[in-house]
Amino acid sequence: MGPVTTPVSPPAEDAQPPSGRGAPDAIPARADLGPRVLAAVGYTVFGLLALDLVGQGPLGALDEPLLAWIPHEGALFVVSQGVTHLGDTPILAAITLLGTLILLMRGDHIAAGVLALAQVLEVVVTFGLKALFARARPVLDTGFPLPESAAFPSGHAVGTAMVFMLLAVLLFEENRAARPWAEGVAIGLALVTGLTRLILGVHWPTDVVAGWGLGWGLAGTFLLLRAYLERKKTLPHL
Repeated sequence: MGPVTTPVSPPAEDAQPPSGRGAPDAIPARADLGPRVLAAVGYTVFGLLALDLVGQGPLGALDEPLLAWIPHEGALFVVSQGVTHLGDTPILAAITLLGTLILLMRGDHIAAGVLALAQVLEVVVTFGLKALFARARPVLDTGFPLPESAAFPSGHAVGTAMVFMLLAVLLFEENRAARPWAEGVAIGLALVTGLTRLILGVHWPTDVVAGWGLGWGLAGTFLLLRAYLERKKTLPHL
């Protein structure tokens, strides 16, 4: 009987790094489709209304009759006076800060950084565009104080559309059941806040629609930026 030999197992393949949060392949390229569509549609809406405003086109001609049709008194007006503050820059900054802290506690440093950066750049872009277009606000005697900044685009519409959509995606991206609901709530909050600006008589309808478009366009852009940074690992972990 010959010597007993012990079979030798083949060498194990190199261990692959787990594909979790922060891995280069954590966000597949196909996930970019939603943000790309959001950015494309949003910027298209804003661009068309901006061109219409510059060229004094037919869409701007609808502003005055539409604003005259919207009620500027009663219970709806009273409620709008409170709800509209949801789009104030300090309120959105506080909400963004809270979302940033939650993302940092989860260890998602890139998403937290992108969210904070988005809030800052949104304010800069919005007020830059207001100065560029310098559109006068409606002159209505509603009793609500008229802001000093220009009308186009609506900063409340831009801010709420961008911030709430980013929060819905970044905070609920791993919960497939809750994410559609979160995105629906985000859209609803942006729409309601924008409508309060019309009820209060401080914006033209095209200001608000353009603001929604720009806000969702920016949201799509920053979601694409976040996905790119996740893949390339450009930002160091804090």
